[in-house]
Amino acid sequence: IECPWMATNDSVVEIDSGIHQGKVIKACITQKQEDINFDGTPDQLNVKVSAALVNKADGVVIQAAGRNIELPGKVSSVSLSAVAEGDVDVVAWMASLLDEAVHRIIRQQAALAAISLIPVEAS
Repeated sequence: IECPWMATNDSVVEIDSGIHQGKVIKACITQKQEDINFDGTPDQLNVKVSAALVNKADGVVIQAAGRNIELPGKVSSVSLSAVAEGDVDVVAWMASLLDEAVHRIIRQQAALAAISLIPVEAS
């Protein structure tokens, strides 16, 4: 979906069915080629995906248990030779990274909600 608050590298997913219907996850996806053997030719593609559960209207990160529901960037890599040989479809691979981030955000929201129910004992 398109939202006026989206940045250049943002992708926004709105869950449209099930118990999480209406939740909006913003993911920032950046990519960079890297020359890992220093021969002057890029050898791998590094993709970093960070995500957050946000308010659709303004993009503000939603909280649970007093904590932002967001994930720090996770970097995944793929060999450019595997891409060139057709062994890896980069678009499908990046879509799977986005899908993983969406699921991680939903699990984090559930975990924070569960932790907020644990009583704090006085020491």
